[in-house]
Amino acid sequence: FVDFFLKVREVFLRRAQSPTQPKSPPDLDPKHYLVPLDLPRELLTSPVGKPGRVSLMPAGRLDESYVSRLADVRIGETYQAGYGAPLAWEIRRHLQEAGFDYVLIDSRPGDSDISGALLIDVSDRTVVISGLNRQNVEGTRRYLEEIGFLPAPEPPKPRRFLLVASPLPREEPHLGKERLEIFAKTLGSAPDVELIYHPRLALIEEIFAADFPKDATSIGYRTLA
Repeated sequence: FVDFFLKVREVFLRRAQSPTQPKSPPDLDPKHYLVPLDLPRELLTSPVGKPGRVSLMPAGRLDESYVSRLADVRIGETYQAGYGAPLAWEIRRHLQEAGFDYVLIDSRPGDSDISGALLIDVSDRTVVISGLNRQNVEGTRRYLEEIGFLPAPEPPKPRRFLLVASPLPREEPHLGKERLEIFAKTLGSAPDVELIYHPRLALIEEIFAADFPKDATSIGYRTLA
């Protein structure tokens, strides 16, 4: 993502200074920054039988200059300079032209320049994941208020975000129910999805929903998808 972002920003700023610059040089195609994932065929077949593909855009080229390139991202400064939102929409345009049906962006937890830009200016829909303890719920409420997602619009106008409660332990059903009620009261809505925690997720990297499709955790992830 770092290398793609820096290239988009470089071309965006160069074109702002000289509108005759080519709109999309070849090295700006997002596909140059993607890695195809080798997944089981059954996971890449849609319900109607159409084959699909999944690609990953890694953090960036992990060489000796990666840390300095990461520091050069400085998304907050682009917004202070007045071109943050147009740059975010330029990134969105390039991702749309890559031909994918869905683009999933994994933003770091908490409040950051990058997560704010992704939530507000790039995404059609945001998945907001919150734990159930007081710190998580109150922190989520404050952040959603800061970026204008709360208070949520009145129906029938849709919310721009989905609320996910996770992790939800199996071992404390009564306390879990109590905390879910507080979650709903604080955030103005019950969670759209509850993700039951399974201890395997902390032990090994695997496609849990494919390996254990009948587990409650897998059902939650499929509901979210």
